[in-house]
Amino acid sequence: MLERYARQSPVFLAVGLSLLVVGLLLNLWWSNNGRIFWSLWLFNCSPGASLLLTGYLVSRTQRKRWLWRSAGILLTLSLTVIFVLVNLLIYFFVNTAKPITDIDQYAAVRSQVDDAGYSVQHFPQNIPPEATEAKLYYQLAALPGEMSLQLGLSLPIERLSSLKADFASQAQCQVSAATLDDSECGQPVLVPRFLVGDHDTQQFPDTYTLIFLSDPDRNLYSRGVAFSESAAEVVYWLEDGT
Repeated sequence: MLERYARQSPVFLAVGLSLLVVGLLLNLWWSNNGRIFWSLWLFNCSPGASLLLTGYLVSRTQRKRWLWRSAGILLTLSLTVIFVLVNLLIYFFVNTAKPITDIDQYAAVRSQVDDAGYSVQHFPQNIPPEATEAKLYYQLAALPGEMSLQLGLSLPIERLSSLKADFASQAQCQVSAATLDDSECGQPVLVPRFLVGDHDTQQFPDTYTLIFLSDPDRNLYSRGVAFSESAAEVVYWLEDGT
């Protein structure tokens, strides 16, 4: 049967196997770079499987081979186009939603967020030379309008106290993370997540004081600076959940 297949439909066999191998290799790549759903796994193999099935039917059919051949080729071409588009879209969304944590990209990220119309004036232009353990978290979600940016810096306590006093004079409200649920701002605000922390939780530890600089009327947007004297750390944040 295989010999008959190879003799009567060699092109279908060769191209079909090639497409099947491409689909399997792509599935392995997706598996190594994150989770892959079984439906996508099967779909990526569908162009090759379609052409192999077409070749089999053509080799077994005596009448109207042209009809099977045309239908199979058309189906395979359609599946291949959809296959390419689906994988490109998934790749785009996965990479868009992947956070940037490389501190060397801070200047480029700050410029990008500034160009997008966000207010980043409270973020430093560059990493201060006295800062240690600088940490960056930037994520532009797949859905338009959702963005998170945080910069964490360990600073000398004198510098930390000076910065805290400067920002406190500009604060819309100032809240301790320990009593954040008490809504000391007087109305709901978008509470930032602790994205640069090495903790299992995304909530700011109780030792931090959050200084909100954004307009509290915009409940799904906030910007500000958090300070912790005990950790000798300042965290600049900008979060948009609209």
